[in-house]
Amino acid sequence: MEPRRNYTSVKPQLINEWFTLCCLETHQRQWIYTLEEMNSVSMEISEAVLRIERRLSDAQDFLKVALEGVDEYSTIMDDCDMKTRQIMTTLRERQFMLEKWPPSRDSSRASRLQ
Repeated sequence: MEPRRNYTSVKPQLINEWFTLCCLETHQRQWIYTLEEMNSVSMEISEAVLRIERRLSDAQDFLKVALEGVDEYSTIMDDCDMKTRQIMTTLRERQFMLEKWPPSRDSSRASRLQ
């Protein structure tokens, strides 16, 4: 026959487990909300990146026409192209980081172990 467990010794453990479950459930709800919010933000950022890319392209086209015949045309356009590439690279890197958010548990665990 199994010994009976004393209620007073089980009660703190049950309260602790209940509290842990409540915290986990609350945290999970916040996490899901945050993920949904991040998906929305990620879509907005993707759209913004495309708009910026189009505006930069339009600006370059405008410069090509406006600077036609200027002695330093090729130097100015090379600088413009380089700056445009830098801006788009930075934007895409940030966008990529957001798309990978949140880090998976395995990758965050691995980074903690290193």
